[in-house]
Amino acid sequence: MKQYQHQKFLLQCPYETINLKRCRKRCTMEVRSIERERDLFDYPLCKRFISLKYLDYNVDTEQDLAKILRKVDCLDVLFIIDDRPVLRSPFAKRHSEATKKAFLWQIQKHGVKCYWAKDSGLLT
Repeated sequence: MKQYQHQKFLLQCPYETINLKRCRKRCTMEVRSIERERDLFDYPLCKRFISLKYLDYNVDTEQDLAKILRKVDCLDVLFIIDDRPVLRSPFAKRHSEATKKAFLWQIQKHGVKCYWAKDSGLLT
């Protein structure tokens, strides 16, 4: 529960306007991690992925989110890979969906095309 209290700022946006079905795209194996620097293989579009679990564990404050936004600033497309375990609790499911939408909204508002994808072995 402590994590949810820290991320309260994240949900203070119109995340309900995000339609997850429209924001879902398949992330191919050619897309690399956000940790990789931009290089010649990024032509014509620079695409990267980031783990939703990573965002959950590393974004507790607005300053943390600002660091992530600075990191994605040079990207054309960002995929958020949903690698979190399947949840059984209805509260946890609703909160999980809300935070996913909020991250998508924040990154899209920053001007980067952002989609979500299921973990398809990219993170292993």
